[in-house]
Amino acid sequence: MRAAFHRQQIDNIRSLPVEPDTAKTTTPSCICKGDFVGDMMRLGFIGTGAITTALVTGLCTTKQVVDTISVSPRNRVKSELLQKRFSQVVIGHENQDVVDNSDVIVLAVLPGDLADIVGPLEIRGDQIIVNLLSGTPNSRVAESVNRQCTVVRAVPLPC
Repeated sequence: MRAAFHRQQIDNIRSLPVEPDTAKTTTPSCICKGDFVGDMMRLGFIGTGAITTALVTGLCTTKQVVDTISVSPRNRVKSELLQKRFSQVVIGHENQDVVDNSDVIVLAVLPGDLADIVGPLEIRGDQIIVNLLSGTPNSRVAESVNRQCTVVRAVPLPC
């Protein structure tokens, strides 16, 4: 049951419209096909600031089950608070740990830090990247990753 639920979440992400500038960087062959550990979908957050804290809190306090959320150690205080508050949250030793243990990677860093933080990471072609960077087109994220992969844009707004 949970595996079907998570596959539906992946299908929902795949059905999102692609921005015009990303059409040339996204190919159907690299869309995540459900790389699961058992029946778990794994989420990872690179950057642990206010937006990540709000999203993780929302994900962990809804009726929908989230099995594992990896967060980067970038802001140790916020990472540790999230880990203490929610059993689903684990802190990666470094950003590559977050990437290695995630099916969907949420980029929540400052736009000016994109190349320095994401450039060295080894991201698999089957992973989905969620771009939260203000004013940063998906094509720039894909270029920084140096890999053909699926990049989707999300703009979290306060309630």
